[in-house]
Amino acid sequence: MPLRNHAPRLRRSALAFAACAGLLALARPTAAQAPPEPTPAQKLIAQADEIVGKVVQLRGLPTLHAIPKGVKDREMLRRSLEERIAVELAPEELEGERALLVRLGLMPADLDYGRLILDLLTEQIAGYYDTKEAELYLIEGLDALIAGPAMAHEIFHAVQDQSFDLEFVQVPSRGLAGSTTNGDRATARAALIEGDATVLMIDFTFHEQGALRYGGGASFIDVPPFAATVEAMLTRGALDLAGQGETLARAPRIVQQSLAFPYLSGLGFVVALRKNRDWRAVDQVYLDPPDSTEQILHPDKYLQRDDPTLTVLDVNAIQAALPKVGAPWRPLYENVMGELRIKLWLEQYATGAALGRDAAGKPLTSATAAAGWDGDRFYVLRSGDRDVVVATMLWDSPADAEQAATALARLAAIRYPTAVQRRAQGDFGGLDCFTVGDERVLVERWDSWVIYVEGFPAYHQDAASPPAEPVFNDIDPLRQAIWSSRRTGPYPHDAPTKRIVPAP
Repeated sequence: MPLRNHAPRLRRSALAFAACAGLLALARPTAAQAPPEPTPAQKLIAQADEIVGKVVQLRGLPTLHAIPKGVKDREMLRRSLEERIAVELAPEELEGERALLVRLGLMPADLDYGRLILDLLTEQIAGYYDTKEAELYLIEGLDALIAGPAMAHEIFHAVQDQSFDLEFVQVPSRGLAGSTTNGDRATARAALIEGDATVLMIDFTFHEQGALRYGGGASFIDVPPFAATVEAMLTRGALDLAGQGETLARAPRIVQQSLAFPYLSGLGFVVALRKNRDWRAVDQVYLDPPDSTEQILHPDKYLQRDDPTLTVLDVNAIQAALPKVGAPWRPLYENVMGELRIKLWLEQYATGAALGRDAAGKPLTSATAAAGWDGDRFYVLRSGDRDVVVATMLWDSPADAEQAATALARLAAIRYPTAVQRRAQGDFGGLDCFTVGDERVLVERWDSWVIYVEGFPAYHQDAASPPAEPVFNDIDPLRQAIWSSRRTGPYPHDAPTKRIVPAP
């Protein structure tokens, strides 16, 4: 989902199928002749057992032990997901993420975000592998076209887990780099896992129709016409949502794109690392997984170990610097947006040259404005029914920061066309402050840093003043608190708990 995987221990295959539907349509597996006695669930299990052997041949990774399998219908699936979400996703975390997306203009304020997530997971899952329980679940009633590839995708997750330990690869839930406060890192890890399984699924389809041979680690990546077809699909960069479910089709764009990203961009990441190499090159990535969507979007940055930077603010200092508007300000939420979601944020309102021009006079697009990302942290603080977003962003260079600040200021001007804008520029930075009714938006750059504030209360009512004369709130104490409380550090690199199984 938008900022992190809301069911992090469930590996899902439906979006992988949707993303590659054009390729999978080339093959329609023939239903196996089976005696009438077995139940539909028994048939699914038998089909999965047969596919396990094919997956092992495709990828060259063995199964170390039998894969436990179960079968669920849609209603059983929904109940399981409700129970899992209740355990793994606290209501306050859901509310905080909803508040951030609403405040940034990425989601309608009246959308039931928790219900949307549950509906999406139920609608889109064609099967899943539970890494916590190490069990594969198959979903009854799948279309014959989906069933084989979907099972191959999920079975490979079980193989990944036995070989690479997906609990290690997935980030922990807590801590500054954990999934609850760094959804960008969690999404990058999901892209490795899902991208690898999506390549396997495409290979399975080509093998089933006889276009590739089983064994030897051959992949569509090694066949120029097949590779060109997939790369063309990735270049288009759009997921056709037609027929992929009503809930997905009406979901906010950032939800749609974030949900598709691990499959589509993860596929591109794995293809880039596997091209002109064998599967051992991909296997080694599990020892040192990517830490940002930047590394997924630009595989060369992963290969060059262009690692992101952790950045945090002193929330107590931010609380103290916000003007009193009633109830005390309390921290509601924090997370890392990353290059992917900053790009999607900019795309929500502007495309092409709508974001102005860069230092060289070229059109400034959402992709170029977000491409110099090095780290960020977004906070939501709440007082009564008011939410304020406070963010700090670090960029690769002052030039990258200037591009980002230009784009963010242009974004604010597009979102709030009637706002009163105040601008100040200097040799090493500048600021744009927008007054929108009784609130302010601030974009300020200094060197390689950009700070962002949205929802700052522009006025307060002084008890000593007549009701018609509200008092102007000074934003400078908040600016100073943000600049003075910035802290940075490296991302943690933990040792894997399992050894990689070498490819034969």
